[in-house]
Amino acid sequence: MNKQSCIQTLRGILFLMGLMPLLTGCGVASVTSSGDQKRPSPPGKPDDKSPLLIVDYFMQHTAYFRGSCDGSGGAALDKDHFAVVNDETSHLLIYKRHDPGEPIQSINLRKPLELKKKEEGDLEALALVKDYLFVLGSHSRDRDGKKQKERRKLLALRLRSESGVFDLKPLGDVYEDLMDDLENHDAFDELGLKQSAGEAGSDPEGFNIEGLCSGSDGVLWLCFRGPRIGARALLIPMINPGDVVAGDRPRFGKYQLLDLQGRTIRG
Repeated sequence: MNKQSCIQTLRGILFLMGLMPLLTGCGVASVTSSGDQKRPSPPGKPDDKSPLLIVDYFMQHTAYFRGSCDGSGGAALDKDHFAVVNDETSHLLIYKRHDPGEPIQSINLRKPLELKKKEEGDLEALALVKDYLFVLGSHSRDRDGKKQKERRKLLALRLRSESGVFDLKPLGDVYEDLMDDLENHDAFDELGLKQSAGEAGSDPEGFNIEGLCSGSDGVLWLCFRGPRIGARALLIPMINPGDVVAGDRPRFGKYQLLDLQGRTIRG
């Protein structure tokens, strides 16, 4: 992962963790990246690595944005607007960054996600890659360890805006084969992900994707809540997200492991 990509990824992680841009406080975030192909070290005993990036953050204002009590993924649309998805209602809400309050637009994603009446997409992540806004379900199992096909969805929306009004239209059909593609990725065997894929999503070591980040080179990073890999957070890059919305299969690059002091990435 190059420095610029890491910065982009960290910004997304900080947003998902609630550290930016809308809270009050200050602190330091230290991130270590590891691209080792060796088996991960045991939990709590990560290999020694030098910090790749340290970011100081400072927020001066507190703001309240209404309309969602369970926002699970967010992305900046431009310098003045951001979008949030709700994992229970499957709605996408758009807000003005400097004008807190109600959303200026609300978009129901149930139809493009092809969700049935009682199904929940468990939308946990959102990222803007060029003109495409990607929305991702967690791909996790329920608390009883049962498969939930409605969570295994990747949707791309083409973003256009005029005078502060956003037009988001689905591109092609919702993609539902990402889990199968990941099972064929080298990381699945190298990191022992097969076992985690059978665990409940609420299990700390269960398979659960709760973050998306866009890289500077058009890559879409899949950021995992679980499982932890040797006390590190797992990220897998999708190299060709633009091709996937056109009907091609995704291609993945080398996974990365981030040292978040035992934490993972949660939406």
